Amino acid sequence: MSNTFGHATIFLMKKNIFKTRIGIGVIVFVAMLILGTIYAKSSNRALYATVKVDRVNLAEEVVVSGRVKSADSVNLAFEKGGRVSSVYVKVGNQVSPGMSLVSVDSGELLASYRGAQANALAEKARLDELVRGPRKEEIAVSETKVKNAEIELVEAERDLVNALSDAYTRSDDAIRNRTEKLFINPRSSSPDFYIQTSDSRLKSMIESQRAIIEQSLVAWKKTLDIIISENNDSVTIDTKKNLALVKNFLDNMSLAVNAMTPNTSVTQAEIDGYKTDISTARTGINTAIENVSLVEGGLKSQQVALELAQNDLALIQSGSTPEQIRAQQSKYDQMVATVENYQAQLAKTTIVSPIQGVVTNVEAKVGEIFSANTIAVSVISEAEFHIEVNVPESDIPKVSVGNIAEITLDAYGKDELFPSRVILVDPAETIIDGVPTYKVTLQFVEKDSRVRSGMTANIVIKNNPRVGVLSVPSRVIFEKEGSKYVRVLSYNKEVIEKKVTTGIRASNGAQEILSGLSDGEEVVFATK
Repeated sequence: MSNTFGHATIFLMKKNIFKTRIGIGVIVFVAMLILGTIYAKSSNRALYATVKVDRVNLAEEVVVSGRVKSADSVNLAFEKGGRVSSVYVKVGNQVSPGMSLVSVDSGELLASYRGAQANALAEKARLDELVRGPRKEEIAVSETKVKNAEIELVEAERDLVNALSDAYTRSDDAIRNRTEKLFINPRSSSPDFYIQTSDSRLKSMIESQRAIIEQSLVAWKKTLDIIISENNDSVTIDTKKNLALVKNFLDNMSLAVNAMTPNTSVTQAEIDGYKTDISTARTGINTAIENVSLVEGGLKSQQVALELAQNDLALIQSGSTPEQIRAQQSKYDQMVATVENYQAQLAKTTIVSPIQGVVTNVEAKVGEIFSANTIAVSVISEAEFHIEVNVPESDIPKVSVGNIAEITLDAYGKDELFPSRVILVDPAETIIDGVPTYKVTLQFVEKDSRVRSGMTANIVIKNNPRVGVLSVPSRVIFEKEGSKYVRVLSYNKEVIEKKVTTGIRASNGAQEILSGLSDGEEVVFATK
């Protein structure tokens, strides 16, 4: 009995252990499945190294080095000569940075500058129109122009039909009413011109023409009956040929009648009547020729007008192509560059003080023609020291009087900054090792007893500062088909390309983004 109970107990324990192992296996399998899914997702996410679009302060930077020098006077000159219009200072006057000292006349330049501004605004408006696309009102106006052109074309076609019909009527009157009385059997194939004339060749020609014209009038009448359903171009050509034939016939008739003299068979009164009839007929035919030419020209003009209106409508409806937008953007950029060029030229018509100091000499006088690069005014600095550096021509466009700069002196290490400002940019180049450079003078913003003449200075000149702009590392930007793009990691972790417009680039590689990205987006810069 006890053995049986023992065996049963052992059997139940083995069965429970087996169930427990199965349960643990299921749990382990599910856990591995979940962990595998998480790992797969994290692996996909880790395929790309990204950087977030962030807002930073940027500026174009020019990095140069130089030595501290004792401050002395600054001699200032115009880059371009001209007639001196104003002298604002005298010797001994205190001046501050940016204060106007001397100006030359800039009236003509100012007018060109304002004209360039107006042109830039016009090009910008056109660019905005292309980017925006056609408005409903513009499409409606264009559709109305097409409808009006269609109506005017129908009217022109009707005028042509009327002119062709009138040409036949005048020709029929000229031949069958005005001149028929001068023929025997005029509508037969052998009409006889019974007027006596000494010119037998002329008589034969008139008779031959009369027979041909009779056949033409019959065919012409049939053509006019179906003119609406026929090709007006061919009818117009036939009408002009018939009118030319009738005109030539009447010219010959006029020659023959004008040569007539009264005799026993014809009186002077009858001759005068013939002359009047032929003159009236010729006038009518000439009028018909003019009318047909006039309405034919009007019809062709209306056909062209309709085609142009239809093309304009199709163009408006299709919107602007990327090529048109790029071309217009280029025009606008050119006009902006022109405006900036005039601004730069206007700035050069006035000498401003680059430093805080005292005027020591004034050479310019109002009304005097002053040459370029001739000293016009001199100012002595109130500061004890300044720094002169040579900036390569590739960087000089980034340097202007008034730019701020950060200076470190080797004597005090990289962490000690000495703020300064650009006070002078020499317009004349200096060749160093075959490379054109331009001398730039900087002045310390504050007096500092630690500064000594001869110290080595490391200068970072900052230009065109931007505050709180979107920025990404320049290395993430690539070009394709003439445009700039970045790769962005979307919300579902897919990589997509986005077109961007860039601004300035800092010396540390940070690139300003003007359009195409939003704050916080993840930009891909490497694949792991």
